[in-house]
Amino acid sequence: MKINTRQESLRIALLTYSTKPRGGVVHTLELAEQMHKMGHQVHIFALGKDDQGFFRSTSFPFTLIPCKMGEENESLDTRIERFIDTYFQFLIRHTHNPFDIYHAQDCVSANALWKAYEKGLCYICYDEGRETAGNVVVGEDKTLYCEDCKEYY
Repeated sequence: MKINTRQESLRIALLTYSTKPRGGVVHTLELAEQMHKMGHQVHIFALGKDDQGFFRSTSFPFTLIPCKMGEENESLDTRIERFIDTYFQFLIRHTHNPFDIYHAQDCVSANALWKAYEKGLCYICYDEGRETAGNVVVGEDKTLYCEDCKEYY
């Protein structure tokens, strides 16, 4: 594990399932802005179901992952599984330039990220005893610390 003790700028990927003004998406944008202000290189990835971008402008790069909304008769379970697979396929095709940290904001991107982790494509801070992702704290010195597994990034 790489420890960020020299206040280096980290490359951070933030993953969200949508571009609409919903709780997790709004939080992702706000988190990205704060990390960007701290000097980290932030990039947001979102499913681009309507190709219109985020509901508001951003000061950092983002990528819309091509994804069709779905058919009228498609079940919700099938649609969610397709969203997860679309996200996962995108992640495995773009491993040539990995990020230092991947942060999933919702269950769709978290499932895709977990599948990538199982394939050995990225590291996830994960507390198996609680079966939750680690609680990562951003310090003023740009270090990131997981309170659950007691690791610095």
